[in-house]
Amino acid sequence: MTHRASVPTPEQIVETPERVTLHTLDHVLALTCRMLVSIHPDLNDPDVPYWAIDPSRTRLAAHRLVIAASQLQARIEGYLAALDLDRQTDAGRPEDDLPF
Repeated sequence: MTHRASVPTPEQIVETPERVTLHTLDHVLALTCRMLVSIHPDLNDPDVPYWAIDPSRTRLAAHRLVIAASQLQARIEGYLAALDLDRQTDAGRPEDDLPF
């Protein structure tokens, strides 16, 4: 439920344009989670006992969205890390060395 992706540099955008979409999606997910927590504050409080949690359908749906958003943010972070590793690998390869 946290936003982690940093703003891509112009060089990163040229090399890996998917960063723009992933960065935007990460921000949208973070804002969505914050909005849902503002409506259902118990979503962000692990100390709230189960019997005190709002049993409404909207709260349950919000909980599921927050969980899914957190998982997707982790996958976005993993993809961005893989891009960085690929970039480092490519930077160490001689220009005349083919990548396959």
